[in-house]
Amino acid sequence: MAGFSDAPAEVIDNIVRFVIRRADLANLCLVNKALHRSAVAFLYSSIKITWDQEHPNPSISPLIRTLAQSPELVILIDEIYLFGEYLSDTAERPSLNTTGIPLDQFINIINKSQVPYANTWVDGLKSGNMDAFAGLLIANLSKITSLKITHNFINGDDILGKVLLSKVFGELPAFERLRKMSYVKRMDRGNWERNQIVEYVASLFHIPTVTDMSVSLTNQPFEWPRGEPDLDCLTSLHIEWAIGSVLAEVLLLTPNLKSLSWRWIYHDSVNDEREITVLDYDQVFLAVSLVEETLEKLVLSMVVGDDDYDRIPVGMDVRGSFSRLSELERLKELSIPMVCLAGFGAEPIPLKESLPDSLEVLHLGRLDLIDFGIKLKWMDNYNSLDEAIGQMMQSLIETHTGIHIVTSSVCQKRLELRTKRCAPGCHT
Repeated sequence: MAGFSDAPAEVIDNIVRFVIRRADLANLCLVNKALHRSAVAFLYSSIKITWDQEHPNPSISPLIRTLAQSPELVILIDEIYLFGEYLSDTAERPSLNTTGIPLDQFINIINKSQVPYANTWVDGLKSGNMDAFAGLLIANLSKITSLKITHNFINGDDILGKVLLSKVFGELPAFERLRKMSYVKRMDRGNWERNQIVEYVASLFHIPTVTDMSVSLTNQPFEWPRGEPDLDCLTSLHIEWAIGSVLAEVLLLTPNLKSLSWRWIYHDSVNDEREITVLDYDQVFLAVSLVEETLEKLVLSMVVGDDDYDRIPVGMDVRGSFSRLSELERLKELSIPMVCLAGFGAEPIPLKESLPDSLEVLHLGRLDLIDFGIKLKWMDNYNSLDEAIGQMMQSLIETHTGIHIVTSSVCQKRLELRTKRCAPGCHT
């Protein structure tokens, strides 16, 4: 009887992909050549490096060494995920343990790059700075299709940011096939310099192949580093922190954008030059309206403070109305905090008044204001928030001619209503 390794390559690939655990792939590589071929391809296709309090010394150095010694593995890498959400915002980033790391080999790679910041890069490497190692990991990757970088790896004017800049503008091998790019962090309340990432974020928009972009963008003076980028390929954008006017700078150049997600954060004790405490619905709509001819999905989320910040919304200024969302004639899916549509008045604004006829899916999210003593006057007419939301949703599906499904996470209990237009398997 033929063994597993004698099966056709596509059969082995499917079993390796869907059945065998990732943790076992390394062992599978050692069985024989046939299994090694499939296992090593999947082992290196998607790489995740986690760096946080529970993972203070991830295995990034052995990975860099392996790739340097076996460059044929580099072309197998399709996705890179640099993950880390929680390290202290007030302290310096912890250093990696450099014991046993082949620094001479890594330094030689850096010197060969001939980038103007090579000396700073080498110093960072010797000091065990994660940004120096992360920069070394991605410096020569040109075939990946997805790159995701999160909070702990984004620290203002750092080596990783400089490496990204060099890859975008030709000092290092360019991203040739990158489709998904994510560069998102929490706002650092303890060290504002770590939020100074506008130059690096703006440069990422110059990667011409990206179709799906997620970024955090502070409200500093904004300008494109090398003139306006060509964003014809961009169809999905998630952006955090930026106010409406900054968002508009980007949306002006996105003629084919279909999906937009925007996350606004309110802080009441801020430097006005850095953050804006006014939430102006009209300004947000004017920015969104720049893509009204193509936009099919819109996600708006507004939160008070950050995960580790004292959230007390004193004197928050909410202006304007989202009633003009009804003008987005191609919009099919909308996720928005409930109070952005219902308002704060004595009577809730009927949801239908703000929604276009084209809308099929509506999700009503919560706005943290409810948790911090901000009174919704119309709540006096109901026994509970559950009752109020339920009645609003029911009224909407009875009066809106296109809606398929309405969901709500405003309360602890998730609410969902579907109309007869929602066929089985639709909008799962």
